[in-house]
Amino acid sequence: MKHIALLWKLRTLLRHPIRTFRLFQSVETPLIAKGLLVVAVLYVILPLDILPDLVPLVGQIDDVTLTFLLVSYALSRIPDSAYQNAGLDPTRMKVD
Repeated sequence: MKHIALLWKLRTLLRHPIRTFRLFQSVETPLIAKGLLVVAVLYVILPLDILPDLVPLVGQIDDVTLTFLLVSYALSRIPDSAYQNAGLDPTRMKVD
């Protein structure tokens, strides 16, 4: 269920880019969360990989897995009050 909640949060953040920008500008959002999200984006964009993409399927799976883990950890570090101050409702993002 945690993964579903994470995907719901990610979907909400992607659908509301202005509020997401406010969330990451907030002083309540920990620096570690901001840094990990930057690292995740750079890992997807830059050609440096842990496993090269030359190996069919395995290279892409490591990209997706590492990116998911980085984003998951970063979003879990952001307090609910930061989501509320950005105009996002953290209670609607949770799936029980």
